[in-house]
Amino acid sequence: MKYIVAILIYLLVGCASNQTIKKDVKYVPPSERTLFDPKVVDGVLIMPREQWFHNFKASSIPGLCSDPKAKFIYVYKGARKDCEKVVEEILDFCLEKLSGNYIPKEVKGIAKANVYGQIMGSCLLINYQNSVKKT
Repeated sequence: MKYIVAILIYLLVGCASNQTIKKDVKYVPPSERTLFDPKVVDGVLIMPREQWFHNFKASSIPGLCSDPKAKFIYVYKGARKDCEKVVEEILDFCLEKLSGNYIPKEVKGIAKANVYGQIMGSCLLINYQNSVKKT
């Protein structure tokens, strides 16, 4: 599994080289978002990719911008008040680049959801660091 994640991270670096982040995204703070519930089929939690991504952003963005264990705040160079918006824009970019090949239309099971979350986190770090280098 570590090798698969390593290969995906390598491929994400290629996405970072031509990154264009949207500036017109309407931001809704995570505390104001309603989470989607997964379906359970044969004991497996299943959720459409868009709903999983919505839940992922709502649950991970606040921690990425405030929790020292997340380590993102150590590399983040912008204003603290802008962190959540910056993270959201990059995560949206990452999903756009990765959804076709790396994140299926339906996310099945907690283990897979965690792997996809790690992929999104790696994409976030790579693309954020790349955007900082360009400025």
